Amino acid sequence: GSPCWQYPKACGIDLNRNYGYMWIGEGGDAVQYGQPETQAMYEFSQTRNFVLGLSYHTYGQIVNYLWNWTPTRTQDDSIIEELSDAYASYNGYWVTNGYEWYRTNGDMNDYSYGIDGAIDWTIELATSFIPPESELDSIWDRNRPAITHLLRRSIQGISGVVRDGNTGDTLTEAVVNIDEIDWPVFCDRASGHFHRILLPGTYTVTAWANGYLPQSVNSVAVTSDTVTSIIIDLNPTGGNYAFKYAVANVPDQLSNPTHNVTLTPWALGPIDSKYASIGKGGEVILDMGSLTPIVDGAGDDFTVYEGDDGIANEGYETFVSNDYRGPWTSLGNGTGTQSFDINTFGSTARYVRLIDDDDGNLTDPTAGFDLEAIEAAQVQGVFLILQDYSVIDSVTGNNNGLFDPGETVELITTIHNAGSQDAINVMGVLSESDPYVSVDSSTSSFGNIPGGTSADNASDPFVVSSLPTTPQGYMAAFSLIVSEDGGYVDTFDITLKIGAGGQFLIWDNDPNFSSGTSIQTALEAVGYTGIYTTDLSSYYGELQYYQAVFVCVGMYSNNNVIDANGPDATALVNYLNGGGRMYLEGGDVWYWDPLYNNGHDFGPLFGINATDDGTDDLATVQGQGGTFTIGMSFTYNGENNYVDHIVPEGTGFLIFANSSPSYDCGVANDAGTYKTVGVSWEFSGLTDSAPPSTKAALADSIMRFFGIFVIREEEEARAPSKVYRLSQSYPNPCKHHATIAYQVPRKAQISLKLYDASGRLVRTLVNGEVEPGSYRAQLDTKSLASGVYFYRLRAGERCFTKKLIIIR
Repeated sequence: GSPCWQYPKACGIDLNRNYGYMWIGEGGDAVQYGQPETQAMYEFSQTRNFVLGLSYHTYGQIVNYLWNWTPTRTQDDSIIEELSDAYASYNGYWVTNGYEWYRTNGDMNDYSYGIDGAIDWTIELATSFIPPESELDSIWDRNRPAITHLLRRSIQGISGVVRDGNTGDTLTEAVVNIDEIDWPVFCDRASGHFHRILLPGTYTVTAWANGYLPQSVNSVAVTSDTVTSIIIDLNPTGGNYAFKYAVANVPDQLSNPTHNVTLTPWALGPIDSKYASIGKGGEVILDMGSLTPIVDGAGDDFTVYEGDDGIANEGYETFVSNDYRGPWTSLGNGTGTQSFDINTFGSTARYVRLIDDDDGNLTDPTAGFDLEAIEAAQVQGVFLILQDYSVIDSVTGNNNGLFDPGETVELITTIHNAGSQDAINVMGVLSESDPYVSVDSSTSSFGNIPGGTSADNASDPFVVSSLPTTPQGYMAAFSLIVSEDGGYVDTFDITLKIGAGGQFLIWDNDPNFSSGTSIQTALEAVGYTGIYTTDLSSYYGELQYYQAVFVCVGMYSNNNVIDANGPDATALVNYLNGGGRMYLEGGDVWYWDPLYNNGHDFGPLFGINATDDGTDDLATVQGQGGTFTIGMSFTYNGENNYVDHIVPEGTGFLIFANSSPSYDCGVANDAGTYKTVGVSWEFSGLTDSAPPSTKAALADSIMRFFGIFVIREEEEARAPSKVYRLSQSYPNPCKHHATIAYQVPRKAQISLKLYDASGRLVRTLVNGEVEPGSYRAQLDTKSLASGVYFYRLRAGERCFTKKLIIIR
C-alpha cells in the first residue's frame, strides 16, 4: 500500500480499497464508496462508458492486471494478458496478475471490470514514491507509446446500438453480452452506444433491456484492429429486472480464495437458470434502472428469485432505497424465492440491497444466498417519471448554454411512462414560487406516451425568465404537474441554476484533501450551496460569480505552495480586488512560504502581519469577544501543531488566538470593497464541542461576516439557530404516498396530524416527545379519498399548516 501522504482523501483512508466490488473493509473506511472521490468516480462512470482504463501509481515498473481479489481469472483473461504484454513491450515493465502479486479488495481495477465491464490496469511507475522532477519526462516517454498502442487497440471489437424494434428509438439502459465470454457491457446512458473490445473471432451477441425480450445476433466476425458495427432491435414485451450492480461484496476469501465459482452478472436480467452466490454474510446492491424503478402498486411489487444450488430456502434480508448509498429501508427477512411490497418505503424504489443471513459454510463453492434474478412487478396502468430536463438559450438568450440572470430560455423536459398502459394526451403545467424567476409559458404537450417509452416537449417547450438582479449561481425551484386523459396526475420538482457561480467555491489545494471536504460538509449542514474543486484553473473565468471562495493549502509536510507569480495567485488576487470574499488557511502560507518557498504573500490583502514560523504548540483555538467568533473555543487536533504566528494590521482584526502560549492565529479583515478571513491552522483539525463551538457554527459565522445568508423559514430573530420548519409534502398532488419533512430545534412535545377539508382529523402521524433534528413522516394515502387535506405541526404554542392534494 501507499504511505498516508499519498492518499488523496485523508491520512488513513486508502481510496484504492474503497470501491464497491469485493470490498471487505480494507483501507481504513467503514463503508464502500465512503469518500467523496470514490462516490464521484462511481457516479461519473455511470454516465460515461469506458472500454479500457489505466490507473497510475508509484512505485515500481509494473503492469498489474485483474483480478486482484481472487486467483480465478477473468472471463476476458486472454485479451487482457495480450494487451498487458503489449503495454510492457514498449517499456520493459514486469507484467503480473494482481492476485499473484498480492491480494487486494475494493480496488478500482476490480470495480471497473466487475461493475461496468471496463478492462482496467494498475501501472506502477518510477523507482520511488515521489520521483524527482528530472525523471518525469523519461517516465512519460517510456509510457506514451504504450498508451497510444492501447488507444489504437481499443477500437477492435463490436460497436453499435440497441433499439426499440417497433419505433427505432435507441435504448440507453440496455445490456450487451458476448455469449462465448459471458461478461456484459452496458449501453451509454446518454447516447445508447456500446463497444465491446474482443480478440479476432466469431461471436454471438445477445442484448436485453427492461421491458424488452432478449435478442441474439449470431456469427458476428471481429478482425484485427477494426471495429464491427451492428444494430440490435428488441421486441417490447419483456419484464423489468435488476440490470446492473452498484455493490457486489463477497466475504473475505482468505479461508477459501476460489469459493465464489459463480459469476456476479448471472444475477442480472431475466430468469435463465444461472445464479450468483452472494457469499456467507455477503452483500449486493442492484440497480433496477432509472427508467424502470420498482413501483408501489396493489399487492407485492417485486420478487427475489433463488437459484438452485441444491440448498433450498436460504435466508437474506431485503432493503430498498433511491440512492446507492442509502439510507435503506428494510422490508424484512426472506427465505428462498419471495415477493416484497415497498409500501412502507414509498411510491418507487430504484435500488435493492440483499444481505445474506450469514448461515452456512464459507468454504462451500456456492456459499450464501443464490440470486437468480430480481423482477419488478409490471406497473398496471400509467406511471410517469421525470426522466430529464435541460434549458436552451439559443433562441432568446446569449447561446452560452446557461440560464443567465435577466435571460429568457426554453425548458425542455422528458417524461417516461413506466406503466403498462399508454398515457394519452400528456400535459404539463409548470409553476414557481420564487422571487427571481417567472414562467412565461406554463403549459406544454407531450402527446401520447406508450407504456415503456419516453417523450419530450421540444416542439412545445416551457418558457421561463429570470430577473437581471438574480444572483449568479442561484438555484431556482419549479414545480411540474403532469396529467393525462385517463386521470393520472403527478408532481415533480425541477431546480435550475441561474448563471454560473454560487454561494461558495472551495479550492482544496491540500495534498490530502482533508480540510476542504470538512468545510463543505459544515457549509452544507447549515444550508449553503456551492462547489468543491481541487483544480482552480477550471474556474478562473467565473470566480467573480461566487459569493465566497475558500482556499486550503494544508499543514507541513502535507501542504502545497501558491506560487507568487503563478496563475492561481493572480486569479485569487483579482477576485478580491473585484470585491470578493475569501477564506484562506494553512500552516505555512503566511510566514514560511512567502519568505522561503516563493509563495505568494497574501498578508497585505488579508490585514495580516506574519511574525514567526511557530513551534509545536497550537492547542486551543479561542474565539474573541466583540467579533463573530465570540464564545467559540476549539481543541485543536490537526495534522501537526506547527503554525505561523500572525497579528492583525490595518483594517484587520483578531478573531482567534492560541490559549497557551498566547499568540494570534486567526484574523478577519473588512477592507470595505472586499472581506477576508485568514487562519494559520486547518478547519478539519477543530474538534466540535458544545455550541457555538462547532465547525458548522463557525462556517455559518464566516459566511454571515461575508454578508452571505441562508433564508430560513420561521427563523427567530433572537436565536437564529432555533428553527422549527414544516416543508411542503412531496409529491403534491400525490396518488399513493407522500413524504412530509419537518425540523425540530430542541427536545419538544410535538404532534403532526392530517385533517380533511372540513377540519375532521383523518390521521395522527406523530404524537410525542422528539429529540432535536430533522425528520420525515411517510403518509400512505391509498385508503384516502381524492380531495384537499391539511397537515399541521404543533410544538407548544407554535403551529404550522400546509396543504396536501390527493388525486386518483
